This record gives sequence, C-alpha cells and structure tokens, in this order.
Amino acid sequence: MAKSKKDHSPPIPIFNRIEDAEATTPRPEKFFLQEEGQRILMVLKKIGKLYAYSAQGAA
Repeated sequence: MAKSKKDHSPPIPIFNRIEDAEATTPRPEKFFLQEEGQRILMVLKKIGKLYAYSAQGAA
C-alpha cells in the first residue's frame, strides 16, 4: 500500500501484534491472494477457450 506524503501518523499497534502472531497463525492475505489467483486462472482459461473457439470459427 502506497502512503500519501501527508500521512505522517505512526503505524497502528495492532499490526505489530499481527506480525508477532504470524508464526502460529495463517495470514488472511495469503488465502485471499491464493483465491484471487485461482479466479484469475479460471478467467484466463475461459478466455483461452473462447479465443480458440473463435479462431476455429474464422479458419
């Protein structure tokens, strides 16, 4: 996340606690990214199939 130049506030303490607990708890961002990755792959596969289909139709 990019911080704006006006933002000089110190980091919120809860983030430090999250980092401390990181070793024992899975981080939600990782799951989110994994799920997003899967969705993106699905979309790419669908686009690939559509592209192949349209290429067959044109040939």
